[in-house]
Amino acid sequence: GTASAINATVRGANDLIDNAGKVLNSAGQAAADAASDTVDAAGKVLNDTGKAIGDMSKNAGEAADKAFNDAGKAIGGMFSAMFKRKG
Repeated sequence: GTASAINATVRGANDLIDNAGKVLNSAGQAAADAASDTVDAAGKVLNDTGKAIGDMSKNAGEAADKAFNDAGKAIGGMFSAMFKRKG
């Protein structure tokens, strides 16, 4: 009587503990998945931003190179014209 009632109570308690553990595991997994997705999204944003900055730097560098080349040609042209006049 009493022993079987105690056993039934213990079994019931164990079942509750098992179910609570399953719920916690599921919740923990869901939280981990969500965090992982957030980190993935943030990583993608950072990669895209880095690429955009790289592209801007490349474009700025190319524009600066062209400006220097054009300026060099203009200065060269001025010197050439000056020396041609003297000659």
